[in-house]
Amino acid sequence: MMSLKQENNIPSLTLQYNNKKLEMLKKQNYLEWTFKSFDGDNTFIITMEDYDIYEIFYKLYSDIKQGNIFDEEDINTLFNSPYNSDLLNINSEVKTTLEYIHLFHNDKIRYKSDSNLNKEQVTITKGEDYFKLVFKSTKTTISKKIVFSYPTIKDFKCTKPFIRLFNNLANIDLTYHQINFYELSKTAI
Repeated sequence: MMSLKQENNIPSLTLQYNNKKLEMLKKQNYLEWTFKSFDGDNTFIITMEDYDIYEIFYKLYSDIKQGNIFDEEDINTLFNSPYNSDLLNINSEVKTTLEYIHLFHNDKIRYKSDSNLNKEQVTITKGEDYFKLVFKSTKTTISKKIVFSYPTIKDFKCTKPFIRLFNNLANIDLTYHQINFYELSKTAI
């Protein structure tokens, strides 16, 4: 389940799974994720049941796996030199950076929060029909904050796919409900 709200022109999203919440808050210069679990389980699952959300996480995973960190809009904003304006070349170069190598390894996205660069904060793995987010913590009641700073030409970050994820989630029409197979089978009887 997902909810979207905006307070003081600051958009925020909340994803819920069992007894856990993943809140995303978009500020001017960064994106912040806060994970809360009250049962000591540090995993958050996104399944195909919430297909729109699953599809957006699939796009995040695919973009990062393929090294598509920047898109055309990013290139026009961040790279104003004609020499650097080729999207394919820039994303190819990104895959050779230490930042990218630490971000995607062994088919896992491993992100270290900009507020704590010493330890990875979240690992995202893709299963057959789900994504599993594991938040690093040793506490029973988990509250984990992760900061994704916006990249600039002077301060390179592999955070643009996470920012696109937030923007795409914010554009989901929460009033639309697509009938699922279970509901369809109940109506066919």
